[in-house]
Amino acid sequence: MKSRVFTAPSVMMMTSWLCGCGGGQQPSAPPAGSEAARAPGLKIAMIAKSTTNPVFLSARKGAETAAKELAEKHGIPIQIIWMTPDHEDGELQATAIAQAIKDRANAILISCSDPTRTTDAINGAVDRGVAVMAFRSDAEKSKRLGFYGVGDER
Repeated sequence: MKSRVFTAPSVMMMTSWLCGCGGGQQPSAPPAGSEAARAPGLKIAMIAKSTTNPVFLSARKGAETAAKELAEKHGIPIQIIWMTPDHEDGELQATAIAQAIKDRANAILISCSDPTRTTDAINGAVDRGVAVMAFRSDAEKSKRLGFYGVGDER
């Protein structure tokens, strides 16, 4: 339950930001010589640490619920694409980021297993116009849009 409450605001913040920046609007036809246009709506890749951790399974459910509610509210399709590796592995997460770019995701939500392995991939996504937001575990030296998590400082 805590993770749903935790991840849903991340999805809501990112969706609101993307909708406000025109992320939900797509041109009717791509300019000549350019890549094909993205499908209408928002495609958000979600890359948590592992598929075996109940916290991230709950986060997935919360993200999907928030996406459904926001899609109805804004009248645009919002899709959460679950791209989480079976076990914690920063290199697999970096590969998932590359795949999300290939799949034309508008945005990526990531909980970094190993920021040293994911930072370059995050920066590459941002450089290609993909909004990236970290949740729960950050890559603070990356170009990500923001981080949503608890402050564990004492």
